Amino acid sequence: MARRGEKAFKRENYPLAIKEWEQLLQDATLKPSLRKTVEQSLAEAYFRHGQNILFSDAIQACKLIESAAGLHPNDAIYAYHAGLAFHRHNLFDKAIEWYRETLLRKPDFQRAYYPLALALAEGGQDVLRDPVWNHLDEVQRARVKGLPGDDPISQGLLHVSQEDWNQAQEILAQVVAEPGPPLAKGLAYHYLGVIALQQGDEQSALQHLQQARKHGLTTGACVHNLVSLSLKQIEQMLADKNIRAAMPLVEFLREYAPDELPEEIDHATRFMTGYTHAMQGKWQEAITYWEPLREISGIQGLHAAANVAVAYEKLEEWEKAADAWRESTHYHSGKENNSDQLQPEQMARLWSRIAVLYKQALMPEEAIKTLENALQYQPDDPVLLLAIAHYYINQESYDSAKKCVEEVLSNSPQNGEALMLKAMLAEIKPSGFKLSHNKSLPGIKEWEQVEQLDDETYAPIARQRLSIFYQIDYMRHCNFERYKEAGQVARKYLERNPHDQLWRSQLAYALVVAKAKQAEIVQAISQVDLSDTDALHQLVDAWHMVKKPEEAQALLDQVEASTPLPADFFIGIARCAFGRHQPNVAEAYIEEALQRAKDPTEIKRTKTDIGHLYLDNDKQEQGKAIWEAILEEDRYFGPALHAMALIAVQESDFKLARRYLNLAERWAKANKDTDLLEDIQEGRAIIAESMFPYFRWDY
Repeated sequence: MARRGEKAFKRENYPLAIKEWEQLLQDATLKPSLRKTVEQSLAEAYFRHGQNILFSDAIQACKLIESAAGLHPNDAIYAYHAGLAFHRHNLFDKAIEWYRETLLRKPDFQRAYYPLALALAEGGQDVLRDPVWNHLDEVQRARVKGLPGDDPISQGLLHVSQEDWNQAQEILAQVVAEPGPPLAKGLAYHYLGVIALQQGDEQSALQHLQQARKHGLTTGACVHNLVSLSLKQIEQMLADKNIRAAMPLVEFLREYAPDELPEEIDHATRFMTGYTHAMQGKWQEAITYWEPLREISGIQGLHAAANVAVAYEKLEEWEKAADAWRESTHYHSGKENNSDQLQPEQMARLWSRIAVLYKQALMPEEAIKTLENALQYQPDDPVLLLAIAHYYINQESYDSAKKCVEEVLSNSPQNGEALMLKAMLAEIKPSGFKLSHNKSLPGIKEWEQVEQLDDETYAPIARQRLSIFYQIDYMRHCNFERYKEAGQVARKYLERNPHDQLWRSQLAYALVVAKAKQAEIVQAISQVDLSDTDALHQLVDAWHMVKKPEEAQALLDQVEASTPLPADFFIGIARCAFGRHQPNVAEAYIEEALQRAKDPTEIKRTKTDIGHLYLDNDKQEQGKAIWEAILEEDRYFGPALHAMALIAVQESDFKLARRYLNLAERWAKANKDTDLLEDIQEGRAIIAESMFPYFRWDY
């Protein structure tokens, strides 16, 4: 709120800044230092906004400037300006109160003496007995006393009564040009206006009468002349389509003579002023002009409501925008007699827009209600039904969402979005759901229907989801030793991705373990690219699963006839053999891996990996023995040092573990081994977590 208020203040959007800061100050938990800063900023916003509207909304302006003075109880400037604001609008008692407050706050504030004396005199009080009289000079005292008879005002009025217009104009022009009491100047301006009317100069007459009003003259004659001339000028300006020039006059009449302002002019200029602010991006100001027009019956009220709704959208006040649009539906729906009733499909779209705004306002229940209202106008509209379904899904009301989707599909079985939502909903398993052993995972059948549409809007999503589901379903069947069913899943996947070698090997794996017909197995294996080591791994594992090592060896011989396999391939096979509780098979492949390693560094790395393999299969001593042997040969070999650090951590020897990691890091940097550097960082994190298991290192 503080930042939004500051941004609004910098844009000179003082009403919005005031709104944000006032709301922030209502927070009882606000820190005192921040509260003081916000109060200071709010006071300046009150003051600036009050000055801006001093002649368009006098009462509100005075309240704002008074609020600014109240927020700074020791500041004389704010108090002085509060006095000036009330004085300008002839609220003498309030003006006197704030002038005196100014002098209480700063006794030597000389600017307040003369205005205080004038306010006392104009308010009918005995200024001669007031202490402020002692602070006035002789010129100021003479002006306050008035000295009737030979003063310029009296002389000017004498010439007016004699219809000596030129002499009267000369004297009164001198009065307004020189310093003097505001009311004296106001009277002079009024008669200058009268003289201009006598001379047929209505434009000058209007300007003089406006100045008279600004200087506090509120006589019946002044107001009557000013209102009459203003209306005449407004009518001429509107006839010339010069609405912008007419607006200041309209604002004056709206404030000082609202009963004299024709309703159609008031409404038209409010709309126009709002548009002017809107074009400048001042949406909050635009709302202040449009908001009262919402009470007008008929099409004008409708337009005002729509304008206000758009303005709230621009301000991102979504709930207020939705409420304003909602108000307009009463007019459009035919509940009022009008000729602008919208067609059903238009009403449906309007309610849909309202729903989007409620969603943005984080009011999903209202959003659903408005979409249901839209359905009253378009009960079979699939777009609306699916929009409601989306909202229900977000609210986890899955049964309600399913009903909407089913209704769409009943009329349009090939609707891509509806089928996609149906598939998404199928993935969501109800409470207590149990999957029978021979049943596909929920969602597979539904995503297959989406895929069959051959609609590239939804087909890529379906293919992506099916790839995931087929893999899960394949593994599920394998885990429960249902290899025949696993093979069926693999075939379905390969129908869509015939060149995926891993899945070809998974099909062959399922056939081998399911003990399918030999011809079927041979055909499946023949379609696998054995140069793909991941696929080859699957097939070797399959033959070991059914205890046919000679078949596995035949595959390996076939591959190695053209391309020797690396040592780490055989370590991977050994790892899976340990997982199947086939230690003899694992050891055979470990020996094969050692034979494949050629140069000294590769041999040490292979042995290090074998050590990790033993460690992962509860053979810690064997792994440790391998790493110790490596370090006897090369005491600074980084991968083995890192491995020994892990052993030290398990034995709670953290000092030794850190020493191993420091040495390993030195080796990794020298050999530019980034993978090992990452492993070392993880090792240090493990040490920290082991030493301080209850301390959260991520804080």
